Parts: sequence; structure tokens; C-alpha cells
Amino acid sequence: MRQADDPNSGTSGGAVPHPTGQSPTRLAFSIILAAMLNVPLAVCRLLFPLVAMTTGAGTLQIGIIVSFMTAMPILFTIRFGRWVDRAGAFIPFAFSAGLVILGGLCFAVLPSTYTLFVTSSLVGLGAMFAHVVAARTVADKGPPEGRAGRLGLLVLSYSVVQFLGPLLAAAIFERHGSQSALLTVSAFGTAALLGLFVAPHHYMRGKKAGSPKDAPSHAFDLLAMPSLRARIIVNGVFFGALSIYPVVLAFHSVEIGITATQAGLVLGAFAAGNAFSRLSAGRVLRWFAAEKVLIGTLIVSALSFALLPLFHAIPTLAGVSVMLGLAMGLANPTALSLIYSAAPEARLTEAIGMAVAVGNFFQTLVPLVLGVIVSMFGLPAMVWLLSLGMLATTLLLRAGNR
Repeated sequence: MRQADDPNSGTSGGAVPHPTGQSPTRLAFSIILAAMLNVPLAVCRLLFPLVAMTTGAGTLQIGIIVSFMTAMPILFTIRFGRWVDRAGAFIPFAFSAGLVILGGLCFAVLPSTYTLFVTSSLVGLGAMFAHVVAARTVADKGPPEGRAGRLGLLVLSYSVVQFLGPLLAAAIFERHGSQSALLTVSAFGTAALLGLFVAPHHYMRGKKAGSPKDAPSHAFDLLAMPSLRARIIVNGVFFGALSIYPVVLAFHSVEIGITATQAGLVLGAFAAGNAFSRLSAGRVLRWFAAEKVLIGTLIVSALSFALLPLFHAIPTLAGVSVMLGLAMGLANPTALSLIYSAAPEARLTEAIGMAVAVGNFFQTLVPLVLGVIVSMFGLPAMVWLLSLGMLATTLLLRAGNR
């Protein structure tokens, strides 16, 4: 068993163990600080189309601006994870907050369509970098059997702030305009940076003593490890499916003629199931093996997607949506926990960075590919193809675990 799996030896970024390493207060503030840097993602996804239209941007430009938030981290999260493994968590987390702050300030100083490309890149990088640091840090702090539960709380905090943050930013946009609204991005980044210096947390300074001799020497060598590769790909599939579900629901709502409010209720049922399963992840994984849980979530998610086009009534759609939310909410912390346990000790954060990069790749690619399929063959064909892909991924996961 790697040293990090010892609850008395795990430290963020390899720092010397802190006597309060498992403090609930430190864990709570570590999660809160990470959530503050996740808010800007949700804020920008809502505001960028609205702000871009005020600058005269066309629909193609708006699409590219939004895509930069997920596309840019694909290029840099692996290298960033390697830096965290060497330098510890404190400085990389502060750097992530700085990127978010700078992203919001750019548009406030120079409001234009072209500045939005820079803002999108900086906010996307800062938020994803912060998630990489937070996932490693939260996973480290406590016994390995509670790792998925801690990661579940981390991603649950993202769900909460992604609901509240856009409400605040939208209200500021309506009253004070684009520049003030995007300054909320900098405000959340500043709050996280200040909290890093004044609040108790687990983002410690420190360096790893060295790498094991058998650790792979190149980033993509991590994908040559069958178990780790399978878990990273499964995590990416869930990233893609999570990003496409609101789009699928929107298309289906138009086809069956339900109102936007009714579609919102169905999506709310998904969010409720998602939040409940993230909160329950630790308890579920004390009862069942993580690999079996992940395979189960793939099967349930595939079945839920396949059933969606067959239902038109709000209660049945909400039921399917809850089932899908339960499965997908449980999948993310479970997959991250399994990635952590399969990665080389000296490259844990790099492996998480690889998972984020692959996840962002799927988030970018899946909507494009499935959008083409919808235009050619209709929504049911697209949804059923996605379901088959998720079922096929269970075979990959089983093969990787052998």
C-alpha cells in the first residue's frame, strides 16, 4: 500500500504531516476554498453569451469563447499536476486563484469580444487547476476507506455554489452591466486567495522527497497502465455525459412540447439525485466495492439515457432524471478515488490532472459528435448511441481491473 493511503502519513503535495491533518475544520475550509474557485465556471457559462452579445459577438464567436474554458485546460492540467506533486499544494492553489482574479479583471479593464477569449482561458485554467489541487488534497486527508466520501463532499460543494453563484452574477448583470458582473469572478478568486492565508486548511507547502524508480517518466505513460487508463477514460465518459444531459433534455422538451418551467423541474430532479448521491458516496462505498459501484453507475446511467426518449409525462421524466442523477453523482467521486488508488505515489496529482484533461476533452468532443448525429438521425439515435458507449465502457473497466 502506498504511503499516502496511511491516514497518518498523507499530506497535501508531500508536506510534513500536520498534527491536525484530519481536522474537520481544516477539511471544511479546504472544500470551501476550492468551491470559491469553482463558482467562476458556472458564472461564466451563464454570462459569456449575454456579455458577448453586448460586445457585438456572433454565435460562432460565442461558442468558441465558451469552449475555451474546457479546451485550454486540456493542454496544461497534466503539467500543472506534475508541478503540484513537486511543490506541494499551497503555491499552485494561490496561482490558480490568481488566474481567476486576472480573468475577471481583464474584461473590467478592457471590455471587448477579444478580451472574453482571454477571460475564458484564464477562468477555465484557474478553476480546473484549483480542482486538481483540491482533489489531491481532500483525497489525502484521512483514511483511504473514507476517500470517496470526502471527494463526494468536494463535488457536492461545487453543485451548491454553481447554483448560487450564477444567481448573484445575473442580478449584478441586470443592475450594473457586464463589467461589474464579471468582476464577481475576481471577487470569488480574491476571497479564495485571502482564505488561503487566513483560514485553517490543508493546502500545505512541501516537496516530494523523490520519485519511485518504477514511476513512468512521461505523462502519457500513465495511460499505458491498464487499470489507471480504464478509470481515467470512465471518468471522462461521465464528464461528457454530464455536459450533454441538459442539451438532451432541452431537445426532448421541444420535441414533446413541454414548457421551459417543466423542463427545469425535470432538470431539478436530476440535480437533487446528483446531490444526494454525492453526499452518500462514502457510505455506499463502505458497503460495496468501488469497482462494482462504478460499473453499476455506468449501467444505470446507460439505461436512464436509453429510456429518456420513450417518456413524455413529467412524473416519469422526473423519475428517470432522478435515477440518472443518482448514478452520475456517485460516479465522479468513485472514479476519482479509484484513479488515486491506481496512480504511482509520486505522480498522484499528475494522474488527477490527466483525468481532468481527458474529462475536458470528452466535454468538448461529445456534444459536437452527438450534435452531428442528432442533425442526421434524430435525438433517439443519439441517446441510444450514448447508452451503448457507456455500456461498452463497462467492458473496458472490467478488462482494466484484471
